[in-house]
Amino acid sequence: MKHDVLFALTVGLLNVGVVAGCGTDPSSPSRGAGSGTGLSVAGGAGVGGSAGTAGAASGGGGTAVAGGGSGGSTGGAGGLTGTGGGAGLGAGGTAGAGSNAGGAGGSAAGLRHVIIDSDANNEMDDQHAIAYALFNADEWHIDGITTNATSSGGPAPAHTKEAQRVVDLCASAGSVSVYTGATDGYTQIKGALGNASFDGKAAVDFIIARAALHSAQDKLILMPIGKLTNIALAFDKDPSITAKVRVFWLGSNWPNAGEYNLENDPDAARRVVDSDVELDIATVRYDGKPEPGTAQVTLTLDELKAGMLGRGPVVAPVEGRNGGTFTRFGDYSVDLMSHIGNVRALYDMAAVAALKHPAWATPQDMPAPSLNGTSWSNRPNNARKVRFWHSFNRDAIVADLFAVTANPHIQQ
Repeated sequence: MKHDVLFALTVGLLNVGVVAGCGTDPSSPSRGAGSGTGLSVAGGAGVGGSAGTAGAASGGGGTAVAGGGSGGSTGGAGGLTGTGGGAGLGAGGTAGAGSNAGGAGGSAAGLRHVIIDSDANNEMDDQHAIAYALFNADEWHIDGITTNATSSGGPAPAHTKEAQRVVDLCASAGSVSVYTGATDGYTQIKGALGNASFDGKAAVDFIIARAALHSAQDKLILMPIGKLTNIALAFDKDPSITAKVRVFWLGSNWPNAGEYNLENDPDAARRVVDSDVELDIATVRYDGKPEPGTAQVTLTLDELKAGMLGRGPVVAPVEGRNGGTFTRFGDYSVDLMSHIGNVRALYDMAAVAALKHPAWATPQDMPAPSLNGTSWSNRPNNARKVRFWHSFNRDAIVADLFAVTANPHIQQ
């Protein structure tokens, strides 16, 4: 999401899992190779032959993970079936200290499954949200990344290129694929969903295919941090998936009007808000009212340099968006901000952090309001509820970004 102009108003106010499948995928992820979908197989015994103990997946909604070795032991190898018929083998997961979400040897057993939907080629918050998600593989399994285009950053393929750059810098190219989504808006595209090809097809079809593997008791989490076009189109093409997914959207100034992601496709936002999907909305609130939103999760360039330079896994050189080459995401992080300004908000990353650790924000359950253009109206008698999030813990979120970049858990 992009907030360059609007942010100026704010500053003064302030595991392992699926491996790449050998088979090809007709929806053509950006890397060309098909992405493995994964039939999870529990891991084997821990080191020394003793059975691995169960460990709880940390974060809200996590469940117990069987098969991981305790006390830093290594889980056994788990079998994995890739899409398109290609078979892959998941590497054994290494148990971390404390909670052990990644010890189910090569499977994503017990982990929440997440798809990030991003307009990645804007400013810097999308890139940090993607990297933060990729460095938390002990919390969830990133099934893939889908992209969309908002009013800055070019058409959707440009956002795919930037998302892929971040995936590469996070040493995740072998396990996470990027799918190009919609450039145009929901209203302009929805009539073409029955065609063999339409704007955003790769992303929409990927979302539907992954959702089909889930149920109302085991929901896929869709984490859109841009406009909601791809999500709304997927709901139109296969309405059954609304019961199988939870949407956690970074968007809106609710209860006030406006906000960049909402403004880029209000029709898509209305389609999602008026559906029966489980919906969380992390508010932005540039003016901090009535309570602070993600716009208040800011950091300075000096703070970013201190926390990010020289951090992240070392990878083969990757060309940056603004030129130069980088071998660590931490260095690219600083370069991005150095081309933008001295103080920035991590809107999108703050939302992902709230998904990881709900205590870092305040939830507010409300009867789902109505959306008219970019303005909200209360519907107090509406039985459908939506959860809005505000009052994000800036210090905890920024500290966690620095911590996981220095010591990442990377999906294999």
